[in-house]
Amino acid sequence: MTAPVPRGRYFFKEPLKQLAKKIRGVFIPRPAFLKSKYGGNFQRTRSTVEGLQKIGVNVNYNPIRKNEVGEVLYVPSCFDALRQAIQMKRSGFIRRLLAGPNLVEFPTDSRELIAAAEIDVYIVPDHTSQYLYIQDCPELNGRCRTVPTGVDTDYWQPAMARGERPNIVIYIKQFLESVNPDEIISWLMGVGYRVEILRYGSYTHGQFLQALQQAKLMVGFTRSESQGVAWSEAWSADVPTLIVRNEIVTHRHKTYRCSTAPYLSDQTGMFFNDLQDFKLVFKNWEMNQDKFNPRQWVLDNLSDEKCAEKLCKLAEI
Repeated sequence: MTAPVPRGRYFFKEPLKQLAKKIRGVFIPRPAFLKSKYGGNFQRTRSTVEGLQKIGVNVNYNPIRKNEVGEVLYVPSCFDALRQAIQMKRSGFIRRLLAGPNLVEFPTDSRELIAAAEIDVYIVPDHTSQYLYIQDCPELNGRCRTVPTGVDTDYWQPAMARGERPNIVIYIKQFLESVNPDEIISWLMGVGYRVEILRYGSYTHGQFLQALQQAKLMVGFTRSESQGVAWSEAWSADVPTLIVRNEIVTHRHKTYRCSTAPYLSDQTGMFFNDLQDFKLVFKNWEMNQDKFNPRQWVLDNLSDEKCAEKLCKLAEI
């Protein structure tokens, strides 16, 4: 659920909220790529619903009547939905309750909800986030588990062999003091490579897919990622990645361990530290391109189906 069942205190609140969104859409139309039947975080919700469907699990997304709610309830986002789900668990209406990860940045932002005893499993995307959440809220110890967001491998797929693709994609989300993307772009162009630059939030899914299908490699710049969905989509399109390394971040006056690519593996790419290190890592990639197999790694570990299977184990179904 990414919205509460419209009953009780939500009988009028939820329908009115949906009506307000429709009215707002008439006067301020959303771009086509932002329109979706999935609420909350699009990637997480879509992957969960469609992944469960792909493996044959009976799933009901955002039921409108209480008798349509299954015995296992998963609330990835929406405080109102979680409050309602906690009441259902407390009354014995549901057997098992899973929540997260798109509810709070830190569990202490809403400790009474996130650490509620009725929540059997609180889900985070990766082990770095798991460590942070347990450190911030020890009550989650033993209940905090990792389930990444899956990739639609039918959509994010290559259109041609990697060796036939002409470009290197430079993906810029955030900057680090240790490396300037412009220096790397200049160096790559200086040694004869064609470069396409993408900035986070400035493209549609279709544009990103098109860029990946023309790319033999992606170079990524960010400060911290709870998963790195863009990297996963690149890997699914059979594009290996070189990602700038960062292991400490300060956010909202909290300093904690992080990763810029929690799921980077030997098959999907490499980290680099600065410009000089990038040159060495890049040469390594040039000489060993055939050793990278990012799409197969996603099919084996990070597809919608694989992530749905992990969720089912936690849901005990």
